[in-house]
Amino acid sequence: ITIYEYDECGRTTAVVDPGGRRTEYAYDERGNLLKLTRPDGASIQTEFDVVNKAISISDPNGAQWQQNWDRRGLLVEQVTPLGNVSRYEYDEHGQLVAFTNPRGARTELAFDAVGNLASLTDALGHRTRFAYDALGNVTGKLDPLDHKTLYRYDAKSRLTDVRLPSGATVRCGYDAEDNLTRYVDENRAETKLEYVGQGEIARRIQPDGYSVEYHYDTEERLIGVTNQRGETYHLKRDALGRIVEEVDYWGQARRYAYDASGYLNSSTDPLERTIGFATDPLGRILKKTLPDGFVESFAYDANGNLVETANPHAVIKRQFDAEGRLTEEAQGAFTIRNSYDASGNRVVRETSLGNAVAYEFDALDQALAVCINQDEPIRIERDAAGRIAREQLSPHLSRQFGYSADGYLTEQAVSTNGSPLFATRFEYDPAGNLTQRGDSQYGVDVYRYDPLGRITEHLDPQRRITRYLNDPAGDRLRTRIVEGARQRVAGGGVVEGEWSREGEYEGTYYRFDRAGNLVERRDGERNLRLVWDANQRLVESYANGTVTRYRYDPLGRRLFKETGGKRTLFYWDGDALVGESVVALDQAKEPTLAVAGNVVAIAERREKAHRATPQEVREYVYYPETFEPLVLIEGTGDSQRLYHYHNDQNGCPTRLTDASGDVKWGASYTAWGQISELHVNGVDNPIRLQGQYDDPDTFLHFNRNRYFDPLAGAYITQDPLGLFAGTARYIYAPNAQTWIDPLGLSCKTVKARSRTDALRQAQEHAQVPRMSKGGRPIGTEALNETSRGENWSKMKAAGGTKLGMENPNGKNKWFEHPDGHPDAGLPGVPAHHGGGHVHSINGKGEEVVFTW
Repeated sequence: ITIYEYDECGRTTAVVDPGGRRTEYAYDERGNLLKLTRPDGASIQTEFDVVNKAISISDPNGAQWQQNWDRRGLLVEQVTPLGNVSRYEYDEHGQLVAFTNPRGARTELAFDAVGNLASLTDALGHRTRFAYDALGNVTGKLDPLDHKTLYRYDAKSRLTDVRLPSGATVRCGYDAEDNLTRYVDENRAETKLEYVGQGEIARRIQPDGYSVEYHYDTEERLIGVTNQRGETYHLKRDALGRIVEEVDYWGQARRYAYDASGYLNSSTDPLERTIGFATDPLGRILKKTLPDGFVESFAYDANGNLVETANPHAVIKRQFDAEGRLTEEAQGAFTIRNSYDASGNRVVRETSLGNAVAYEFDALDQALAVCINQDEPIRIERDAAGRIAREQLSPHLSRQFGYSADGYLTEQAVSTNGSPLFATRFEYDPAGNLTQRGDSQYGVDVYRYDPLGRITEHLDPQRRITRYLNDPAGDRLRTRIVEGARQRVAGGGVVEGEWSREGEYEGTYYRFDRAGNLVERRDGERNLRLVWDANQRLVESYANGTVTRYRYDPLGRRLFKETGGKRTLFYWDGDALVGESVVALDQAKEPTLAVAGNVVAIAERREKAHRATPQEVREYVYYPETFEPLVLIEGTGDSQRLYHYHNDQNGCPTRLTDASGDVKWGASYTAWGQISELHVNGVDNPIRLQGQYDDPDTFLHFNRNRYFDPLAGAYITQDPLGLFAGTARYIYAPNAQTWIDPLGLSCKTVKARSRTDALRQAQEHAQVPRMSKGGRPIGTEALNETSRGENWSKMKAAGGTKLGMENPNGKNKWFEHPDGHPDAGLPGVPAHHGGGHVHSINGKGEEVVFTW
């Protein structure tokens, strides 16, 4: 039962969920929401002016955001808790004509006579122009380099054709209800979609003719997916629509239980290992308890920032500034500190390994310079589209880049003192798949693909052909279920035989357990056995008699591995590996400790035992906000050396050079990121595809949340995101040439070399809206009262007056939210939306919208 309380004006004053969690609302006499008190007792308070505009918002930590409005009710200034100011200017029609960010960078917008955005001039003076038809549809875009993109629509203003600057074309078709039914890519490969009910996708037909089918219950909630091989993945839901069981393609079940408030209480994997969860009043995880008593704890500040997390192996402590930016993270004996400019760009990174990296940004918040330990900075020059055009890596070493009209990297040339050193050229098909890579030193690679963009053939510089046979679902490793015979035991009972899933690829045998984890891989030379815990994390490997042990922090980041008398310690900058060091195992000997008890005390005692003098210290510097390596810092003090990474179009390193341009490490790869030939090996480099770290003890790559097998070009565990990441559970991507997956969760294409463009692509991948779609505004009061939850109240508290905009054709509506809130998604999906986003039924922008 959910209980609602109201005041005499019919306004909701409290909501008590079935678990007893109470949210309270307090209003002024005009109905403005003054205070929202959450179930944990923390509150958000808002102050309004005489015309009901929010002028001050205080978060649960007491930080204040200030807002100023003009006489027309238009926002003209925002001031953050740290005093950073953003300013907005409008014309006589109330249209936004200029925005000045906290660093003083000014963006200008110009509109035509009917209110369409005609041009946008960025803070560096680069102008993008737009053209429209009589209905307000964008028909053309001209970027600052005069590259033109053209758009065509049908009579209902539905996008039918996109002509890219290269001349390649994308086409779309629709049914009578405006559902997308046909998509033809730049290679003329056609994907078809069929629908059922109120616009749910029933079938996706691939360009090769195979299809994926989607199944729903009577409430049109997804309950199953049948893949291209005819195998079905089942979802069982309770009466409230929550997923209580997932049964994978191989008949193995994962079960979920929830508390009265709907928060996850426990999960049980197919090996019957149950993890228990304890949550706070807002549903945030406070404790995870594994079947063996292993405990992971989590603590948050009033704003929901994770400030401490611990397990018996590690304690992670974090500090945030008043604007929610991470300023310090202590990972045991390792510490990383961050400083930011007024726009939120990280301008300094300092680590306890003794290194400081300073970043300089242009007016568009794109990196201009990277300075390591006050050495000569790396200078970055960009073209008008924001792409990196030239880099001065050292006084002697420079690098230049060239791009196609569609933005694909076509050339990379490295010079020393003006003389060519080495160069790489890249060619693509119309859809952006890499077809040829020409290296001035290492030779030419040729790639071929099927209609879905999946790699099918690789011709290497030695003219050796490797063919990749993808099954209809895109898997190259084909497996089958093997069940041992039942056996009778004393007393007349019967026990089930051992279950496994087995397969073979290129002469290598693979065996998986019920939970979907690889437990054995062997060929004629190597025999590898793997052991996994209930978190589905690899904890031990046995390779031809050599034992390696692995441990992780509560966030799943690898803390260390130990083998051969050495322990390699890993240090993290968010999700990116920032450094590593090696200590002898006799120095890092741990005390004997019970698993149960105070996990923080246990972890701190172990950490003290680890405080040995590290050797082989290394630190990595990446392009800002990416996983693409830029510099390797090796050693400390007077013995410290810097090496520059030279990467392919997908961010995978092919060389390391010193400041003079001497190649210290160089390699060629297979199509899936495995080194096929090591040309130079003067420096150790474990970095492979973006986010991947090569483990020579297993011939696997650690990829943040999973391990990747470069032989099969696939992960060796199922995707933790489940169907949220796609219907294939092990696939890395269609190919590794133009796709990346730095987190081991969900792949995306990245062709840009500018920070802003990469951010745009990441937003597109996450389906984050970037601008209003125009049309008639929909007021906040239009939302049904029974749907007005915490998020609606936050919008009101922030002075929001509209939920979103209605499309000019009158059907689709988009509801933009400025704040985060819980997400009733699949188990394993991130627990909340962290910022502004759109809500609409079925994710399609239909008529109905709901909030939590």
